[in-house]
Amino acid sequence: MPTAEVTLERKGCRFVPHVLGIQTRQILKILNSDPTVHNTHATPKLNYEWNQTQPAEVPAVEKRFLRPELFIPIKDNQHPWQKAYIGVLLHPFFAVSSRDGSYKIGGLPPGEYTIVAWHEKYGEQSFDVSVGRKEQKNIGFYVHSSPKLNSTSRTSA
Repeated sequence: MPTAEVTLERKGCRFVPHVLGIQTRQILKILNSDPTVHNTHATPKLNYEWNQTQPAEVPAVEKRFLRPELFIPIKDNQHPWQKAYIGVLLHPFFAVSSRDGSYKIGGLPPGEYTIVAWHEKYGEQSFDVSVGRKEQKNIGFYVHSSPKLNSTSRTSA
């Protein structure tokens, strides 16, 4: 179990980050940096649902997820535009892409893997990959946002 905490912050009436990854039993620390009351409502299918109000300037709320689950919706019942998603995994081999779509998953032992990319609007794509000892692979995922606009994400695994 990792000892590092993962933070989900309320900042400017938004969840920051919008998507995050965490391991089972790892501490999720929820901060309210806004000068208003917020509500955090997790609606998992495999873990316990919780719904907690958090006034401004109070200590962080701490939660843990006991089972792996992709992707748990987090919402604010008082501010319905505020949403986030949490991917809970048994292992540390995951990444959230940067603004330009790049990401890196490091430290994979040699073996056969399925790499999955998920987007809240466009769903998921997966690729099977074989990783050898000290080998680096580049995997690109193509996301269609419209016929005229699209982007490509590249990674190293």
